[in-house]
Amino acid sequence: MSTAYQKIGLFAYYADKINSIVTYGDIALRTTDPDTREQALWDAANELAKLAGIGIPLWFLDKALTKTGLDRVFDSLKKQESFQKYLMDKAATQSVYNYLLADLAEWGLEELNDWLSRNAYLDPIFDAVNINFTSALNFVQRVDPLALDLDGDGLETVSSNSGITFDFDGDGLKTGTGWVAKDDGFLVWDRNGNGTIDNGGELFGVDFVKSNGQKASDGFDALRDLDSNRDGIFDVKDEQFGELKIWQDLNQDGIAEANELKSLDGHNITAINLDIEKSTEDNNGNLISAIGSYSRGDGTSGLVNGNQSLAGNLDLASNPFYREYTDRIALDDTAKSLPDMKGSGAVRDLREASMLNTGLKSALSEYAQADTRSQQMLLLDRLLTEWAKTSNYRTFDQRISDLSTKTYDVAFGWSWEQDSFAAGGGSTSSGSLSEGDHGPTQEQLERKALLEKVKLLEIFNAQSFFNFSPKEGSGSADKPASFSLQSGASQFSVSGIMIGGTITLTEKDLTFNSGQVSLLESAYQALKDSIYSALLLQTRLRPYVEEIDLTLESGGVSLNFEKVLQLFQENFEKSHVNGAIDLLEFLGQRISTGGSSLLGPLAEAQLQTLTPGEIQQIEANGIGLEMGGLGNDLVKGSSGQDYLFGLAGNDSLYGNQGNDLLSGGTGNDTLFGGLGNDTLIGGAGNDYLHGDTGNDIYRFDRGWGQDTVYNYDSSANRVDAIEFGTGIRAEDIILSRNSDDLILLLKGSSDRITVSSYFNQDAAGSYRLEEIRFVDGQVLNIDAVKALVQKGTTESDRLYGYAVADTLSGGLGNDSLYGYAGNDLLQGDEGNDTLYGGAGDDTLVGGL
Repeated sequence: MSTAYQKIGLFAYYADKINSIVTYGDIALRTTDPDTREQALWDAANELAKLAGIGIPLWFLDKALTKTGLDRVFDSLKKQESFQKYLMDKAATQSVYNYLLADLAEWGLEELNDWLSRNAYLDPIFDAVNINFTSALNFVQRVDPLALDLDGDGLETVSSNSGITFDFDGDGLKTGTGWVAKDDGFLVWDRNGNGTIDNGGELFGVDFVKSNGQKASDGFDALRDLDSNRDGIFDVKDEQFGELKIWQDLNQDGIAEANELKSLDGHNITAINLDIEKSTEDNNGNLISAIGSYSRGDGTSGLVNGNQSLAGNLDLASNPFYREYTDRIALDDTAKSLPDMKGSGAVRDLREASMLNTGLKSALSEYAQADTRSQQMLLLDRLLTEWAKTSNYRTFDQRISDLSTKTYDVAFGWSWEQDSFAAGGGSTSSGSLSEGDHGPTQEQLERKALLEKVKLLEIFNAQSFFNFSPKEGSGSADKPASFSLQSGASQFSVSGIMIGGTITLTEKDLTFNSGQVSLLESAYQALKDSIYSALLLQTRLRPYVEEIDLTLESGGVSLNFEKVLQLFQENFEKSHVNGAIDLLEFLGQRISTGGSSLLGPLAEAQLQTLTPGEIQQIEANGIGLEMGGLGNDLVKGSSGQDYLFGLAGNDSLYGNQGNDLLSGGTGNDTLFGGLGNDTLIGGAGNDYLHGDTGNDIYRFDRGWGQDTVYNYDSSANRVDAIEFGTGIRAEDIILSRNSDDLILLLKGSSDRITVSSYFNQDAAGSYRLEEIRFVDGQVLNIDAVKALVQKGTTESDRLYGYAVADTLSGGLGNDSLYGYAGNDLLQGDEGNDTLYGGAGDDTLVGGL
């Protein structure tokens, strides 16, 4: 039977899990329409995953396999007699066809596979590459569209690191940008009438082309161009008033959809005042550079109630590190077989980039075939360099040559390689290098290595670290040529004598301070780490992933790691060093969560058999390995990536810097992750876990004990998560709240997790924990948790409101309800209840 029929059979097989199969007929229709296809494919992904009893991350098994997770489900289902019989029921299959699923089955699933691989499941370059690079640069690029405050609480924006991309300059490349928040909107003009907003030319900002052919200086300047009667007010008296709209990006995806575009009349806006005041307000890294007002149909305008009717020119932070190419490059069969990951800045995703450079395709193929960590590490710099060659971005040495004029040439060169005077690097009285310049010295080699890294970082950030411009009147045959050199917010002057028609700038002219050097080194290391991490499951660890079995159970699909365990044992016997490295790195991957109850004890057992020499070899591969013993041990990591095992006893583990894995073992352990993206596994016993700064994961298997998670982390854009192991589903966990703490109880056991101060600032503070994940792919985010802990039960509950208008119902039992701020409705229902309204105009109903 064809794959399409098998997949339709799966729909029918799980038909009892859905309310109406008509949902999928609607999806099928929408996949045939280019305007709705993208959203329909995403909807299809979610519904397919639900029907199969799996989550989308599991569907793709963390991108590691050629077969999708759904195909692997079919491989398992085909062996089950009940499924075989059901597939033979042509009537059931035909009934699915009757609901238009044939359209989706014939081509939509293949399209869906391709779309998901492009849009959702390629690992990205780590944000740390951009954060460290821009910190060293200390400069923010900006664009400035006009926006309106629609809800009266002031203009609100989101940061340029939020992942939103938009094509401001119309070059077909979407780049990362700060953005207006979903409760406010941009003023837009669909100039080509295609029903959407294509680029910055249809916003009101510096990319808006005015009637005189020139670009606007800011958003208000752009709008003044449409003030046809020149009265300083843009209103119905102006010709284009009815053509302008407000784009309220409700889903924050940078794509203008029909339901997000509404006329000015639709927002009850009658006029926009073009008189403005300058501003320097910072909002999530974006600047509000000018403030004006608009009028509503009820006559209100200006700064009523503080912020009402506010129009503002937003200088949004632009971040080209995040980008999205709108065109695709067709892959040949070789490229399709290679591992893949998202690019950043000025480079395409890895497979597409390999079509632009045979050197990259060769380097990627060689990297994929390497079977040890040490081999892959040796190949990583070459892979990175070849990937960078696919970009057209002009690096600093090429931009120096762009300074050449008809009078003189300008070039970059290393000081020790020059036969003529190096600008800024020697005596102005002589054209020859001094004896000390004949190097290269060790210091010069280190500077060269750093500048080579800067070239690559410029490409992967699509941002110049150095900018150059000639000074007027310089550069004659007998007069020094002077140039301005800008690095971020710093500006310098460099100059050189004309010798032989060429002026050479060398590494001596490109200066750094110690803080910049450290940040640039960190950015480059993060770049290498992100590539290694993204390709790991697709290359060296792929054989282990392929041994994961998927089995169908009453609750859905579960993972079986028995064969994985066996393969790790076999490979450890072949090579203790390489086998241990593989297992340690596999444990650091999210996909290992379902097998941690098997693989964790295996790792502890194997590591205890290693000789001191073997441990040294592991550490020589860049992996820090520290183990405790039978007592109460203090185990500390280094500044790099460490694997710390407490084993028996009440141990204290400190990861320090780096992306570390900390496993407490048995006993009441204390784990501190430190800086970096850490994985913390308390093990059996009553443990205290503190991830600290970074994207941290706390893993729990049955029998974990009564643990405390202290997740204080004030850094932005981090995502911390609790991950439950195999056999634990969302319905097995009871969520409750005690004051500001979140409590998670495992049904039928004494296992308990207390997340300290989770609800501080209504779960928006520095103690929040963004996700609770389950092996079947289900994820509870903060909003879901906040809603679940407000549901009353038949027991005596403590229910808490937030700083909004809440409705709390205690249900049965002797309940305590706390409204806190907002105009709340508190209903005690049955039992002897205690109700606390708190601030606001509350309604308290005692009940029976």
